[in-house]
Amino acid sequence: MSATTLPDTKFQYVKIIPSLEGSEACTFPVETSFDEFKGAVVITGAPAAFSPTCTVSHIPGYIEKLDQLVKAGASQVFVVTADNPFANKAWAKSLGVKESEKIKFITDSGAKFSQSLGYALPIGDGVFWASRYLVIAKDGKIVYHAVEEKPASDVTVSSVDNALEQLKKL
Repeated sequence: MSATTLPDTKFQYVKIIPSLEGSEACTFPVETSFDEFKGAVVITGAPAAFSPTCTVSHIPGYIEKLDQLVKAGASQVFVVTADNPFANKAWAKSLGVKESEKIKFITDSGAKFSQSLGYALPIGDGVFWASRYLVIAKDGKIVYHAVEEKPASDVTVSSVDNALEQLKKL
């Protein structure tokens, strides 16, 4: 596969700040993009925050094996949904993410990034969700990408174990 440049896309996320725990206070969303990070980035798409498969068998592996991903060369891990940044923050917290600069649950507004890859799910009335997918990029170039083609409950090519395997090949 020839390396394709990551699309220039802006995303939003809400930082998890431990000093605000236990309060209803929250920070405003901040903007990020893939080009802020050098080296390898791991990007995994999820249809929706709190969706059953993503919450039970897809995203927890990325949290549990975050240190392994970093040791394998990932400078950043992104979990991408079309949900709003506040829902993504609540989902991250519910999965046990504390303050972490190495994993971000980001909002792909309108699923534009996912659509640019051909990895968006049309759900009706011009609304799209992200498919369950994995993208690995190095220095802004996509070096691996795959989307789950099997039933909605399968987590194979988008799994953290596949991400680790692909990072070893870099």
